[in-house]
Amino acid sequence: MPKAVLRPQAILQGMEAAILQEFKPTEQNGGGEGPGGLESIDQALEQIDRLLRQMLLLAGLSASDAAVNRAQLQGALDRLRDKIDRIADGIQ
Repeated sequence: MPKAVLRPQAILQGMEAAILQEFKPTEQNGGGEGPGGLESIDQALEQIDRLLRQMLLLAGLSASDAAVNRAQLQGALDRLRDKIDRIADGIQ
């Protein structure tokens, strides 16, 4: 039986769907702050680093030749930027 070959387009569409699902605004992924805020500056910086890496992945996906919904990707980037701003505002 021949192996199924995944085309790059199908892979990118799957990645786009997974990324956009993760970045829909919900209580579950609302920024990671608990009732008392982030516990330390190190945790805040680690979270900002993770969010920046996710933004880089989204930017790369948007810049690719794939047929992706760039408006949705931009919305996800905007939500990530807002999360970073909230975290940075909480650092004292």
